[in-house]
Amino acid sequence: MKIVFIDQTPSPYTLCQYSGSRHFFRGPAKALSAPYVAILGGSLSFGKEVKKTYTEGIETLTGMAGVNLAIPQSGPDAYLAEKSILNIARGAVACVIELGGVQNCSNAFYRTHPRRNDRFIAPTPALVALYPDVDFTNIHFTRHLLKTLFLTDADRLADVKRTLTDNWLEKIEQLINHVQVPSILIWPQASDALDLNSDAMFITQPEIDILSGFSHKVVRIQSDPKPGGRNRLITSGTLSEADHLNIAAKVSPWLLSIEAQHRPRAQEIINQPTAGQDKTRTLPQ
Repeated sequence: MKIVFIDQTPSPYTLCQYSGSRHFFRGPAKALSAPYVAILGGSLSFGKEVKKTYTEGIETLTGMAGVNLAIPQSGPDAYLAEKSILNIARGAVACVIELGGVQNCSNAFYRTHPRRNDRFIAPTPALVALYPDVDFTNIHFTRHLLKTLFLTDADRLADVKRTLTDNWLEKIEQLINHVQVPSILIWPQASDALDLNSDAMFITQPEIDILSGFSHKVVRIQSDPKPGGRNRLITSGTLSEADHLNIAAKVSPWLLSIEAQHRPRAQEIINQPTAGQDKTRTLPQ
């Protein structure tokens, strides 16, 4: 007889949606009629295992609302495909963007799920040609894929790494350009960027130097993989509440500076009528 244990621990958060998007976000839903900071990112920013994320910390330290638009296991593809979420980000005073690993993007070697970007859909002919000795049938996640390629032949993985990194850089630049407001980037820096369990896989200082030219500020946090974590093929480490408070403390002075410089624009957004607290709108281009 199989015994199933159901976790009845109350969730520390609620879920919400914003009009035009199929994604569920960490709630509560925030009014989009007052000055706010938009948070884009993945599992670390969503904060599944903490009661308060750095979004709440930003609210406390800046007085502005924090709209947590983080999508667990996502990459830039999830946002680039969602015009409604990009519109919310454009309406913000500033945008905080978590830099996740380069693996969660469709690229020249494989396709990922358009919303759950950590899901490996299929290899391209280029990857099949590079790794003809790999059976991709039972691979369902990008991290699992890269571990399999590494164990098969680490030398050939160098070609994949180069392509993934260049592809990721291009898409992050696109995301920043689409947002059109000052952006602060959160870099979960690991001691070893080549660690296939790291939250910012393959992201090193040269990539950050390139992105610095497109953003207002880059904030580094230490994020080494946690030993014994659950299902390392799918996801990596998490941040503690202390880590989230530290992020909020680091970014809030910059957000207050940006808010002071953009106060007239923020007031213009406040005066625009909205249909409801959970409604998005397209701002004038």
